[in-house]
Amino acid sequence: MADVYAPNAESAEFARAAAETYVQLADPMDPEELTDESVYAGVLRSLIADLCHLADSVGIVGDREELVLKGYGDYRTEVAYEAYDPAA
Repeated sequence: MADVYAPNAESAEFARAAAETYVQLADPMDPEELTDESVYAGVLRSLIADLCHLADSVGIVGDREELVLKGYGDYRTEVAYEAYDPAA
């Protein structure tokens, strides 16, 4: 699968849909709870951990910390490009 590129706001909405679906599958809760920043942060931490389990289960070789840090690096690059591009 190729890298997926979308404007940052659009990417955030894709991730929101994925996170909310994840919550309903992994730990169903009242959607109103997701308005609490600390609850949402916990959901995201859990999702990141489970994505590392997914990487293990599909045989992705390498250090999970490196994988997560590379994802964070991609995020930083995308934010920087959007800040630099006034059309974004």
